[in-house]
Amino acid sequence: MSEQAGKKKLTLTVDEKVVEKAKSLGFNLSEVTESVLRSFSFKPSETDREEEYRKYSELFQSMIPLLKQFGTSVEIGQAPHEPETIEGKEYRYPDWFFLLGNDGKIYVQDWEETILEVHDVELWQFYHPRQILSNFVTALSEAQERRSEKLGELEMAKRIVEAMTQGVKKSPSKKEGKKA
Repeated sequence: MSEQAGKKKLTLTVDEKVVEKAKSLGFNLSEVTESVLRSFSFKPSETDREEEYRKYSELFQSMIPLLKQFGTSVEIGQAPHEPETIEGKEYRYPDWFFLLGNDGKIYVQDWEETILEVHDVELWQFYHPRQILSNFVTALSEAQERRSEKLGELEMAKRIVEAMTQGVKKSPSKKEGKKA
């Protein structure tokens, strides 16, 4: 590691797609990494369940401002279902996917109800933090793409309406056509 102006060079291995998406969103990965490392106060010896729930909750709270800004949600966990055999017939139920909404609530995909607290989800059902981070960056990137696409469609719709309006203004009415 080389030192430069009170800093040390650090090499991290991060999923290439996550890096590309983060850069496309304008994030300075060096600044983000430095900020995260500065605020990192978790000690590896703190391994009890409550501490783990607290850390997930802190992670989710830190994600909400960008989820709101981009108008999206992020998948944070999954509850797989084992097949069930009833009277000799096997039934398969779909897995539940947990989403963190931009309102800070946890939703089960395709359910109408929300899960009110992080503690209502079993720890094993949450994805590993790396997977949540990857899903987060992907969700922001996809929301940005949807927004850009929607803006393009809005512009096209406006131009079509303007062209139609100009066409109506230029064409003579039926009464005017009879006078000629």
